[in-house]
Amino acid sequence: MALTRKNGPNMRASYASICTTIAKGFYKSITFSSQGIYAMTFVLYLLILVCVVFWIYQFIQLMLLTDADFPGKNDKVLWFVAFMLLSVLAPGLFVWWKQSYIHMRNS
Repeated sequence: MALTRKNGPNMRASYASICTTIAKGFYKSITFSSQGIYAMTFVLYLLILVCVVFWIYQFIQLMLLTDADFPGKNDKVLWFVAFMLLSVLAPGLFVWWKQSYIHMRNS
Protein backbone atom coordinates (compact mmCIF):
# COMPACT_ATOMS: atom_id res chain seq x y z
CA MET A 1 0.00 0.00 0.00
CA ALA A 2 1.53 3.28 -1.09
CA LEU A 3 1.53 6.16 1.33
CA THR A 4 -0.28 9.01 -0.39
CA ARG A 5 -1.66 12.31 0.69
CA LYS A 6 -5.10 10.73 0.96
CA ASN A 7 -4.21 8.00 3.46
CA GLY A 8 -1.16 9.67 5.09
CA PRO A 9 -2.84 11.02 8.26
CA ASN A 10 -4.65 7.71 8.79
CA MET A 11 -1.33 5.89 8.64
CA ARG A 12 0.12 8.20 11.29
CA ALA A 13 -2.90 7.62 13.48
CA SER A 14 -2.56 3.86 13.16
CA TYR A 15 1.14 4.07 14.08
CA ALA A 16 0.22 6.16 17.11
CA SER A 17 -2.45 3.69 18.15
CA ILE A 18 -0.01 0.79 17.78
CA CYS A 19 2.54 2.59 19.95
CA THR A 20 -0.15 3.41 22.52
CA THR A 21 -1.30 -0.21 22.63
CA ILE A 22 2.27 -1.43 23.10
CA ALA A 23 2.85 1.13 25.88
CA LYS A 24 -0.37 0.11 27.66
CA GLY A 25 0.53 -3.56 27.46
CA PHE A 26 4.03 -2.84 28.71
CA TYR A 27 2.65 -0.82 31.63
CA LYS A 28 0.31 -3.68 32.57
CA SER A 29 3.15 -6.18 32.43
CA ILE A 30 5.23 -3.99 34.75
CA THR A 31 2.55 -3.28 37.30
CA PHE A 32 0.61 -6.56 37.37
CA SER A 33 3.40 -9.09 37.08
CA SER A 34 6.19 -10.39 39.25
CA GLN A 35 8.48 -9.89 36.25
CA GLY A 36 8.14 -6.10 36.44
CA ILE A 37 11.73 -5.57 37.54
CA TYR A 38 12.96 -7.35 34.41
CA ALA A 39 10.78 -5.16 32.23
CA MET A 40 12.12 -2.02 33.90
CA THR A 41 15.66 -3.27 33.42
CA PHE A 42 14.89 -3.82 29.75
CA VAL A 43 13.56 -0.26 29.45
CA LEU A 44 16.68 1.08 31.15
CA TYR A 45 18.95 -0.83 28.78
CA LEU A 46 16.88 0.31 25.82
CA LEU A 47 17.13 3.94 26.97
CA ILE A 48 20.90 3.63 27.36
CA LEU A 49 21.15 2.09 23.90
CA VAL A 50 19.13 4.96 22.38
CA CYS A 51 21.38 7.51 24.10
CA VAL A 52 24.54 5.79 22.86
CA VAL A 53 23.23 5.62 19.29
CA PHE A 54 22.24 9.31 19.46
CA TRP A 55 25.72 10.23 20.77
CA ILE A 56 27.44 8.26 17.99
CA TYR A 57 25.18 9.75 15.31
CA GLN A 58 25.83 13.33 16.47
CA PHE A 59 29.57 12.67 16.80
CA ILE A 60 29.64 11.42 13.21
CA GLN A 61 27.74 14.53 12.15
CA LEU A 62 30.39 16.65 13.87
CA MET A 63 33.23 14.81 12.17
CA LEU A 64 31.62 15.14 8.74
CA LEU A 65 31.53 18.94 8.96
CA THR A 66 34.47 20.77 7.45
CA ASP A 67 36.44 23.50 9.22
CA ALA A 68 34.75 26.06 6.97
CA ASP A 69 31.37 25.09 8.49
CA PHE A 70 32.40 26.49 11.88
CA PRO A 71 32.56 30.21 12.70
CA GLY A 72 35.86 30.02 14.60
CA LYS A 73 39.26 28.58 13.82
CA ASN A 74 39.28 25.91 16.56
CA ASP A 75 35.56 25.26 16.96
CA LYS A 76 35.68 21.71 15.63
CA VAL A 77 38.41 20.82 18.14
CA LEU A 78 36.42 22.45 20.94
CA TRP A 79 33.32 20.47 20.00
CA PHE A 80 35.42 17.28 19.99
CA VAL A 81 36.65 18.08 23.51
CA ALA A 82 33.08 18.86 24.59
CA PHE A 83 31.91 15.49 23.25
CA MET A 84 34.63 13.71 25.20
CA LEU A 85 34.24 15.60 28.49
CA LEU A 86 30.50 16.31 28.50
CA SER A 87 29.34 13.01 27.03
CA VAL A 88 25.79 13.31 28.30
CA LEU A 89 25.14 16.94 27.37
CA ALA A 90 27.26 17.44 24.25
CA PRO A 91 25.00 15.76 21.66
CA GLY A 92 21.99 17.83 22.70
CA LEU A 93 24.03 21.02 22.79
CA PHE A 94 25.50 20.21 19.38
CA VAL A 95 22.05 19.69 17.86
CA TRP A 96 20.89 23.00 19.33
CA TRP A 97 24.03 24.84 18.12
CA LYS A 98 23.86 23.27 14.66
CA GLN A 99 20.23 24.27 14.14
CA SER A 100 20.75 27.83 15.35
CA TYR A 101 23.99 28.28 13.38
CA ILE A 102 22.46 26.97 10.16
CA HIS A 103 19.47 29.29 10.66
CA MET A 104 21.78 32.25 11.33
CA ARG A 105 23.99 31.42 8.35
CA ASN A 106 21.01 31.10 5.97
CA SER A 107 19.52 34.44 7.11
